[in-house]
Amino acid sequence: MAPGTIARPPARSLPLTPEQLGLAAITLACVVAYVTWPLQPTYDLAHQLLWGDDLLHGRAPEVSSFRAPTQHPLTLALGLMLAPLGDLGRSLAVIMLLASFVALVAGTFSLARALFGRWVAWATALLVLSRLDYAALAIRSYLDIAYLALVIWAAALEARSPRRGGPVWVLLIGAGLLRPECWLIAGLYAIWMVSDRPRWWMPQRAWIAPLMLAAAAPVIWSVTDWMLTGDPFFSLTYTSRSAAELQHQLSAAQAPGTALEFVVKNLKWPVALVCVVGVVLALWREPRKAWLPLVLVACGLGSFIVIVVVGLAAVDRYVAISALALLVFGGYALAGWTTAEPGRVRTAWMGFAGVGVVAGAAFALTHTDTSYIKDDLDIRVSVPQHLASVLASPEVVAARRCGPVSLPNQKLIADVRMILGARAESVVARTAPGFDPAQGGVALTVVRRRLTWHPAYTSFGQARDSAATQGAPAGYRLVADDGWFAAYVRCP
Repeated sequence: MAPGTIARPPARSLPLTPEQLGLAAITLACVVAYVTWPLQPTYDLAHQLLWGDDLLHGRAPEVSSFRAPTQHPLTLALGLMLAPLGDLGRSLAVIMLLASFVALVAGTFSLARALFGRWVAWATALLVLSRLDYAALAIRSYLDIAYLALVIWAAALEARSPRRGGPVWVLLIGAGLLRPECWLIAGLYAIWMVSDRPRWWMPQRAWIAPLMLAAAAPVIWSVTDWMLTGDPFFSLTYTSRSAAELQHQLSAAQAPGTALEFVVKNLKWPVALVCVVGVVLALWREPRKAWLPLVLVACGLGSFIVIVVVGLAAVDRYVAISALALLVFGGYALAGWTTAEPGRVRTAWMGFAGVGVVAGAAFALTHTDTSYIKDDLDIRVSVPQHLASVLASPEVVAARRCGPVSLPNQKLIADVRMILGARAESVVARTAPGFDPAQGGVALTVVRRRLTWHPAYTSFGQARDSAATQGAPAGYRLVADDGWFAAYVRCP
């Protein structure tokens, strides 16, 4: 250092990177959401946890009971692990799904960054956060959010290091134990893993490990079905029958159009348009990097069509992986200009992206109403509280010795079982075939009108779910009514 020169202190770096700060902010938002709406597990997850508790106590889970959800081996194992913790275990299951949402946002950021750079990653993550349906899946404890997080992280790891294997296989197998749609992705990944070897189309030892790993999830699922029901294909046949009964099936001719309709519904049409532009730009400028999210888009749409063709339920959540992968292209449309060389193309692209951001923000501000989300979450928090209040009535407690607790349909069975700590045969749906009201017990009815058409608590359009099942059977007397639910009892 020259004489008389004043030494400058080294510049201080931020304790956290912008990415880490963003992740911390999302995590904090999830914590606030959980504290504000301490939800209990909803329908699918609640049954998996109850079945895990059955296994813990040496009972056979009633996976074939009236309109029960399809068993998922991964969440069944989770239920078995969390069962000893009781209420704490159920809370942890909900928290894990909220954590899955954080992982999902981080995964899409990581995937976009590995493919197209930092600014595209930021734009993609912001688009994911702007699609409130993904956050809603998490806070309502839908298992789909964990499936999406596993698949997206598998894609992100593969984008960083092609043909990585190892951790990618772990994530794909885990996802395949949640949703069978991942079996297609795992099969394609097995082909990809061996496609760089000489004479890859010839039978050889190099095929053995990828094929075994690709088959792991369906084999485990079938073995689980066989152990629980004696039928290795139970989940497939049961889900098909349930979809037919609940009128969730479509014809094969309807499948492609419905799949695209559901993708647009997930994204909303302005964002879907931006994503299509992003696909065109990515294929034009960086086609070798575009193939991975395009494969996810194709797998999501293809598996949905297969699901429809084999007679399973057609639900808009089943194309969520396609919509999520398209958001990577949406991020590229908005921020891909940052990787372009200076010139007219970059200037025009930047201008159109700016217009797109402004137009999108204006559309969102004028068309987005989040009040319905708050109302829905308030109801979901209140339902278990009011159920517990009515079920705690001394007359209800006494009448449970006379027979089961019966409900208008299957939607509240898991909630009531968790509140009472009751076994499957002690809580039944009055819509179930063979239900005999003469046996006595407790009949719960829905009093609050908002619940009679809420999708979480009512089955729409079903012949058995007539107005007659909403009321108490003849011969039961009213003993409790808190404005949400009423309890009637009968002891023969």
